[in-house]
Amino acid sequence: NVSLPVGDAYVRVSATKKGGGYNIDETYELAVTLRAAPDDEEREPNGSDKQANELAPGKTLLAYIHPKKDRDFYQFVLADEKKVVVSVTGIAKVGIAVSLVDEKGATVADGRAPAGQDLSFDKKLAAGTYRVVVEQNLQLAKGKRGKPRAESNPRDPYKLTLKIE
Repeated sequence: NVSLPVGDAYVRVSATKKGGGYNIDETYELAVTLRAAPDDEEREPNGSDKQANELAPGKTLLAYIHPKKDRDFYQFVLADEKKVVVSVTGIAKVGIAVSLVDEKGATVADGRAPAGQDLSFDKKLAAGTYRVVVEQNLQLAKGKRGKPRAESNPRDPYKLTLKIE
C-alpha cells in the first residue's frame, strides 16, 4: 500500500541476471490497482516520526511488516491525563515489537511477542503527543549462528488498536 500524490506515477521493472544472462524467453504480468485509500489501512510511507500516520482512538488499522526491517510510526494526542491501551495482533513468520514513545523521544512503554502471538499493554499518560512504533521483534528472530534474521510478511496484516480509558 503506497499513497501517491496527485499527478503522474511510474513503475520501474528491472531484470536480474541469473546464470550470467537475462531470461528473455519468459514473460511476466504486472498488475496495479488504484483505489481510494481506506481509513482503516496504514499509509506508506510511515517509516519515521515525520511520516507518522494519525492513530484515532477506538479505530483498528491494518498494516504490514514489509519490506524486511520495516518500521511503522503512528501518532496520537492526549488532551488530558488518561490510561491508554495499545493492542497489536500477531502475524505469521514475524515477531513484533511495539514501543510507545513520548514527544521527547523517550520510550514510556513497550512490548515484544513471537510470530503469530498478539501483544497488548496499557500505560497511564500525561497530556501530550505520543507515537506508537511497530516493527519486527529482532530479539526473537534467530537465523544462522544465532544472529537476528530480518523477516517480512506482505500477505498478512497486523491490526493495531488504540483505546483511551
